[in-house]
Amino acid sequence: MANLIRRGLTWSARLHIPEARWHDVGRALGTRSGVCRELVRSLGTRDHREATQRRDTMLAAMRSEIDAALRKAGLRPLTDWTADPMAKALQRRAEMQAGRHRIIDYETRDYEEPIPIFESDITREFIEREADEVAARQGEAARLRYLNAALGDGMTIADAARRWLKDKTEIKAKTAQGYEAVFRLFDAYLKDETALGGSEVAALSQVTRQIASGFLDKRQESVSAAAISREFPAVSGLWRWAIRKGHTEANPWSDMRADIKRAKPGHVEDTKRAFTSAELVALIRADATQLAPRQGGYGPAMFDLIRILLLTGARPLSIMSLTCGDVFKADDGAMALVIRSDKTPAGQRIIPLHPFAAQVVTQRLAALPDTASSAPLWPEVPAQGADKDRAKTISSRFIPLRRRILGDIDAVELYSFRRTFATAADTARMKGGQIDTEMTKLLMGHERGALAYDVYSDWGKMTAPALRATVATRLAPLRTALDDVVRLGLDEEVLTALAETANSRPPMARFEPSQRRRRSG
Repeated sequence: MANLIRRGLTWSARLHIPEARWHDVGRALGTRSGVCRELVRSLGTRDHREATQRRDTMLAAMRSEIDAALRKAGLRPLTDWTADPMAKALQRRAEMQAGRHRIIDYETRDYEEPIPIFESDITREFIEREADEVAARQGEAARLRYLNAALGDGMTIADAARRWLKDKTEIKAKTAQGYEAVFRLFDAYLKDETALGGSEVAALSQVTRQIASGFLDKRQESVSAAAISREFPAVSGLWRWAIRKGHTEANPWSDMRADIKRAKPGHVEDTKRAFTSAELVALIRADATQLAPRQGGYGPAMFDLIRILLLTGARPLSIMSLTCGDVFKADDGAMALVIRSDKTPAGQRIIPLHPFAAQVVTQRLAALPDTASSAPLWPEVPAQGADKDRAKTISSRFIPLRRRILGDIDAVELYSFRRTFATAADTARMKGGQIDTEMTKLLMGHERGALAYDVYSDWGKMTAPALRATVATRLAPLRTALDDVVRLGLDEEVLTALAETANSRPPMARFEPSQRRRRSG
């Protein structure tokens, strides 16, 4: 064990000093280097069982010695473990599991076979005494939590969550952060509403269906059913992984999704909507001072995005993740965007560009100093977070822009361009355009709901390098459908505004994020 070492033939106790206190303890004890990483004291015995019994008494004496020296030096003592006993409990848990099969002695009785004494038997005695100390300071409930943590069997929820997220290399950092947030919420629930003491001490097998259901009910008191549906894959997925790995036998979350209360018929949780034609005209006709009133750095980006998002129906994440190499140009001059980063696999697709959108992309490429294949198409927009998400930046910038131009209307947002495209596609379909439901899903990056389409058809795999040579021939029907969405789905005043502002794009004021320019200067 880490706190018990053998030097020569004699056993010694070793007290590890927290790294943050190495210099404090070294100064207090007057070590030659001024640093003390550990303290070692002989236990005066060669017998392992006797050493194990003496170890904790010696460790306590060493802690007292260090605390006295720290106080004398005017420094705060080492943290009293009973103030936060869970760390100690987890240490004991590890010792119990490590010593479960380690025989340190035998107890012999007359006419009976020798009874082995395991190291875990000695550790259990210390745990029970320590639990009494915790109870004396924090009460019986704290004592039970300590015993549960120290004597618990199996992998803890927190340890399983860390291992699972480490294994899930395919998910984005933003998704992993969302899962971690759910696990923190579940940890708080276990601490506040159960006797398990939190995810650091509770084993996977200790979570019952009653606990799982209680957590979902608690979440529904403060968030919507849609939010809980987004959170559910974190906990359910963790237990499915644990079952596959053999860490637990049952998933308490199975079939729990049905308990998530849905909105009542007639009640719509999403209060956001598509833009009206008047709102679109106002956004399209906005000048440089309205798009970016201060220094104009975001003016060209906003000018371009308003048109690209409206005329493609793409998610902001997809567009803001584009590189210059993702702009495809056919021999006949037609242009398309190769979407590689999107919310779902179905979102990886080829989107043809309407001439109004193609013009702003062409102007953007012509203005950029670096148009290498891997160079970002939006270098002036800073990337945020672990996923280097430029869409997050542009979404926050769009809020004040929207309020400047449209007033205090919270029913629309950056995603309203996607809603507007979907509405235009539906309108064009009803007017007899060359656009149907399956084509709309293909253009917008939605699963088409059939194995033949989503798995086998090459139309859903056009971003694959092996199929790039076929893109030009496949663009024609996509362009026809897209042109009908714009021609038949958008009102005439919107099309007029697009045409009349086609040459009004603000000049680019910078080619890298302003924060970076300030640092480099």
